[in-house]
Amino acid sequence: MRRTASALFLAASLMAVEPSAKMIEAVKKGDMSAVKTTVTSKDEANAALTNGKTVLMLCVWEGKTEIVKYLLEQGADINAKDASGKTPLMLAIWRENLEIVKLLIEKGADKNAKNSEGLGLAEIAQLTGNGEIIDYINSITK
Repeated sequence: MRRTASALFLAASLMAVEPSAKMIEAVKKGDMSAVKTTVTSKDEANAALTNGKTVLMLCVWEGKTEIVKYLLEQGADINAKDASGKTPLMLAIWRENLEIVKLLIEKGADKNAKNSEGLGLAEIAQLTGNGEIIDYINSITK
């Protein structure tokens, strides 16, 4: 049983899509037309770097709201976790981007997620010191 599970995990890892340099460049530039030509499937929308950061996470970090919306429409995993257990929502809070925080919540992001250090949304919001983010997170997690 253990070998079967390991083999399945390895197979899934080998089939995982890694974002191309063209895709990463398009995201960083905010070039929606280039993103649309490089992200045409759910697999591409969920492409991840070796540290587990997905294309969606990169868009959140870069503050590319329209591309975040597009990736979600393409089936990007809104609750994916990177190697540190951070979700796209946690990254939006860290970047103090209230617009993306609200978008991710509206689209169903997990409000109870915790990172590998055991920090939830409210604790992360407190660390930023951003009053608007803190108030919003407190209002949705009660």
